Amino acid sequence: YRKSLSPLFIRQIAAAEQASNPLHLRLLLEELRLFGAHELIGEQIERLLQAGTVPDLLDRVLDRYEADFERVRPGLVAETLTLLWGARRGLSEQDLLALLRRDGLPLQMRYWSSLLIALKESLVIETDVETIQNVVIEDLCILQNSKNGKAVSITNAGGQCSMSRVVL
Repeated sequence: YRKSLSPLFIRQIAAAEQASNPLHLRLLLEELRLFGAHELIGEQIERLLQAGTVPDLLDRVLDRYEADFERVRPGLVAETLTLLWGARRGLSEQDLLALLRRDGLPLQMRYWSSLLIALKESLVIETDVETIQNVVIEDLCILQNSKNGKAVSITNAGGQCSMSRVVL
């Protein structure tokens, strides 16, 4: 990606206890790669290093996703992750987009493609089926849904995809 951190920032990250966890380090570095304001990178590193555990860091990542991708479509991140979590064998992009429709209107591709790019490190995309790869994100989806009091079931019968929500 042709981006690099200054030696000072590299030492700061390497000295952090969280850097001993490869998943934590990978998530932190991916967030820094996606961070656009290079002049604020030091503050972003501090903010990300305040997350002491992988779930804490993922919570911050999900907060950023919501801030970045829910301006025009509130709930997009939660809906997308919930649908992927609830689909036993994953969902094709076509089925996922059909389930994300609102009021009969499809999700605009510019919003979907931006979210998909952000999520790509956490998805396995194989034969046109997208599934959650990272167990920690899957656990966060379960936690988020249990806090919201929802259970989700996805069915795909005869090419028709539908979602049901049950209030717990």
